[in-house]
Amino acid sequence: MSDVLIVDNSSICRELLGRILEVQGYAATWTTPEAAGEMLRRAPAALIILEPGPIGSYGWRVLEEIRLGKAPGDQPIVIVSDQAGKDDVLRAARLGVRDYMLKSRFSLAELLVRVRRHVAPSKPRQPANGTAAGNPAAGAAAGAEPVSELIPPIAAMPPAPFRPQLNEKATREALLAAAKQLAIVPRTKEQTLARLESAPLKTLPGVVADLIMLVNSPRGTVADLAQILRQDPILTANVLKVANSAAFTSHRARVPTVEDAVKVIGVTGLRNLVVNVGIFDAFAVGGAEGLHVSRIWQHCLGVALLMEKLAPKDDSVPPGSAYLVGLCHDLADIVLRQQFAAEYRDVTALVKQTGYHARHAEAVVFGVPYGQLASHLLTRLKLPPVITVPIEEFFERPRSMSGAGAGSLLGRSLRALNVYAHGLLLAGDMEEPLTPLTRDECEKTFCDGAMLAPAEDEQIRCDALVTASVLAGFNAIQAYEVGEQLVPKGTAKVCYSTDGEYSKLDPLLSFLRLTTKEVTSAPPLKGLKPAMLDGMNALIVVGPRTGAAEVFHQDQERLRALVGGTSLPVLYMSGYRPPDEKASAGNIAFRQLPMRISELAVFLKNIA
Repeated sequence: MSDVLIVDNSSICRELLGRILEVQGYAATWTTPEAAGEMLRRAPAALIILEPGPIGSYGWRVLEEIRLGKAPGDQPIVIVSDQAGKDDVLRAARLGVRDYMLKSRFSLAELLVRVRRHVAPSKPRQPANGTAAGNPAAGAAAGAEPVSELIPPIAAMPPAPFRPQLNEKATREALLAAAKQLAIVPRTKEQTLARLESAPLKTLPGVVADLIMLVNSPRGTVADLAQILRQDPILTANVLKVANSAAFTSHRARVPTVEDAVKVIGVTGLRNLVVNVGIFDAFAVGGAEGLHVSRIWQHCLGVALLMEKLAPKDDSVPPGSAYLVGLCHDLADIVLRQQFAAEYRDVTALVKQTGYHARHAEAVVFGVPYGQLASHLLTRLKLPPVITVPIEEFFERPRSMSGAGAGSLLGRSLRALNVYAHGLLLAGDMEEPLTPLTRDECEKTFCDGAMLAPAEDEQIRCDALVTASVLAGFNAIQAYEVGEQLVPKGTAKVCYSTDGEYSKLDPLLSFLRLTTKEVTSAPPLKGLKPAMLDGMNALIVVGPRTGAAEVFHQDQERLRALVGGTSLPVLYMSGYRPPDEKASAGNIAFRQLPMRISELAVFLKNIA
């Protein structure tokens, strides 16, 4: 019998809550609403934490079966839900539920108080700050300050200021003026490169370097992996530790050997795991900066998983290379933060002062564009060209490669899936860009009809969050806090309309699914009818990315005819930039693609 059973459709929520309760000494299990009845029959629980979902969904059926005696147990039930409606609360009360908590408002401390009210832990409480051997980030996480005190609450983040559209020269001049105001002395290109050349950069462990080089080799058997891993017993021990974590397996049996790990996660999964552990151990960043970098690791892992799933498979893409490109594409950012901590404080100050993206501020502070710094670092790390070339394409993006079919297959895949990871809220910060992907760029890069279901989105996000936390050595409470969504899920119902030029592989749709109660997909604007907006809290429209002024003005008139005289908030985004903020009037806001996550968050917060 378990102390607590957690029932939730969200794999992230149920798993992380389960790990938190285990730290507190509870025997916890977790499952989906569909499997809850069978699990209760096999292993009764003293307490159930339930997310029933909207009325009519399977979670409510589970609650009714328990209370009507069709499922075993008359144990207390705590509901932790997204649903804030009066009908939901009253329905739960009629079914004997006295503890009803909203996900958008609850705290871990409050949840633990309610759990302790009903059931006592059956095991001793685990140490609050476990560390991973040899892991500087884990040691930092175990310091005196909890994660929640080092990462500001998302709700406290101010909206980004309006920035006029400036060309590259004007942007640089504006940032240089701000630097002078802040007494920041920019470095020259020569100073930065000389310092980088002499910096004692860490190198990849030999085992990891060997595995990376194997992307051009047909080798990849269990024996090959085991033989390579035997060269580094410490790395092998760390790999097996992670293989036994919830990031890779939900069963309770221990994985004692490399061969057993292969049976659980496969040859490809084990190879990826070895590379994850080796790279993280080599380049982890400690202290408060390390906690910020944890979000970059989440992003890298998310992009790596997306690349492995969606990047095309052909002769130009050796097996394993897509995952490595995704995992390593922001490695230069992490290394730079190790070597230039003071300069990054200047970058942060400039971004806060001006509202411009960190990439623009970096170019001013370092005296050299970020793409050149990344290329220089990748060369020093001695990664093979099959990995470095797509990453260099991704950062440089010269005009000659701006077309949908330009560059290598991996380079094009990285450009698209980097944005898709932002849509899954796996981003380094709130200023990362977000835009739908066009059919043209997807058809020239991915297999026909490439798209991800909502369940696949959530699984990729969960895998990235949990793996990053395990690699960092975070305990369950820290993992839950660092895994908090950049933009919290709200209660709004949104009608979402996109132009016909966009693909079904849509990062913005994924973002809205994570941040709103309900998203209803609608036809392009010219086919949108007023009846489709009934019951909606907002309308979000994406016009053509290549839109000209004429198309923009036509869509303006369509929107005014559609929602004129109503107070329905409307956000219209397209490739055309309105000449000034005056284009937005009343309840209709016009913005240019790509949007920043922070700007979308402000719109959603205002309609909540």
